[in-house]
Amino acid sequence: LFIGLAAVLTLALIAFQFWNANKYKIELATSDQILEKVLDDGSFVTLNSHSKITYANNFGKKERKISLRGEAFFDIARDTITPFIIELPANTFVKVLGTSFSIRTNSFDSTTNVFVKSGIVEFGNAHESIILTAQEKAIYNPKTDTFEKVEKALNEEEELYWMNEQLVFEGESLEAIIKKLEYIFQTRIELNCESAVNLPIISNHQHEKLDDILMVICMVHNLELHKESVEGKDSYTISCDD
Repeated sequence: LFIGLAAVLTLALIAFQFWNANKYKIELATSDQILEKVLDDGSFVTLNSHSKITYANNFGKKERKISLRGEAFFDIARDTITPFIIELPANTFVKVLGTSFSIRTNSFDSTTNVFVKSGIVEFGNAHESIILTAQEKAIYNPKTDTFEKVEKALNEEEELYWMNEQLVFEGESLEAIIKKLEYIFQTRIELNCESAVNLPIISNHQHEKLDDILMVICMVHNLELHKESVEGKDSYTISCDD
């Protein structure tokens, strides 16, 4: 009887500790809007739509640790004693002392992208990590369990488009532009017109939806645009105007 009672009390204690630990968690989540938040240590977070961060109620007192799902931009207050750690999917993390960078965790392919605007960032997991400096980017692929630096990352304008919604195309090929738009809007765009692959695109877009950007490009270059929605996901096809 004593052993049974002790077991019950032990389980009750574990349950209380679990409940108590989660009771003091702060969760910030967004739907269709962007959220800006200044944390207790002075760090600034901009949370993209459909994203979430979670951190302890006593954040900044003993440690600076949060978890992220989705996409966010961080401007971290410098602290040489207490590093700022962001826990990410697939047991990966980002660790910094003071810098600014963006993180995107992709639900459609499970990859995690880190782009550094300024400073130095450590991006890794339990057995591997890489160092990124200003204007560098890396991608973690959980299928291969590898971290890869992107040799030719999108520039800061495209990486942070979701924050300022400004794009300027200055003669880049249509093929290159489509790759950028696919990344920015997380949408499939198929170019089904060989003669248009290397068309130079010159245009300026501000606070425009993807439909509007593609429509302008197609109108200027006499191309056809077709949009299809399957299970709530949009895809686009650009074809020659026969």
